[in-house]
This record gives sequence, C-alpha cells and structure tokens, in this order.
Amino acid sequence: MTGHQERDLVTATGLLFEAAAYTHRGLSEDVERATGLPGTWLEVLLRLNRTPGGATRISDMAAQVSFPPSSFSRLADRMEADGVVERCPDPANRRATLLEITEAGRKRLAVAELVHDPSLRTRFADLLTDAELDMLEIVTRKLRDANRPASCRPAPRPAS
Repeated sequence: MTGHQERDLVTATGLLFEAAAYTHRGLSEDVERATGLPGTWLEVLLRLNRTPGGATRISDMAAQVSFPPSSFSRLADRMEADGVVERCPDPANRRATLLEITEAGRKRLAVAELVHDPSLRTRFADLLTDAELDMLEIVTRKLRDANRPASCRPAPRPAS
C-alpha cells in the first residue's frame, strides 16, 4: 500500500471542509453582527476588490463562491439594488456580463474590513505558525487549481 491508500482520505477532506465552513461562517457572522453586511456579500466584495480592475464575469464569481448561477443572479440583483456592485458588458465577450464593485461597495467593504481583519487573525492566522500558513497556501492553491472548472481557469498567456 502507498501512503495515500493508508490514509483516511474521507476524514482528511472532511476536516478540511469543516474547518473552512466553520471559519467562513464565523468570519461572516462577526462582520454581519457588527456592520449589517451579509457574509455572502462580504465574500463577493472581497473577491471583486482583489480582482484587477474590480470586475469579473458573473458566472466565474458564482463558481468561486459556490452558488448556482440562478441563485447568484438573485444575490447580484440585491447587491446591485443596494449600489455595492453593478453589471456591465464584458468587452472580451459580448454574451458575458461582468460584475463590478462600485465606490459605494468599496466604502462598505472598508468598514467591514475593520471587523473582518481582526476576526481573520483570531480565527485563522493566530492559530498557525508562519510555516503552517505558507504550507496551507501552497496546498489550498494546488487543490483549487486542480479542481477548478475549466470555465473558471485563467486563459493561457500568449507565447511571446
């Protein structure tokens, strides 16, 4: 038997999913309790704010936050009505729509980050060493990249 066969992979992946769910839920609850910003909105705003240009395709965002497209569309409707995001045509694909963070969204996010950042330290960073954080980032990137749907993968860069 190889090392992978000897391991209890169900337990290992279950622990990963549970840890992620509990941490995510706790962070979201901390922010919502203090600012009123729903956790689902927080995740979308964080991702858009960290995306170059502040916009991404709606279908890509739905996949990143694990929402079915129809549910995410309703979420985006509510966020757009609140003025924190806006839809705009994708110049690279006229059939696609981009979701873009607005200035009001950036302001709401800045307030939320005053709660989110300390909560993230308490619930995550303070529990791990720097080496563990480095390894966790390597491992989670590897898992994400290997399992991300093809439609959500970055386009290959043209050869120079």
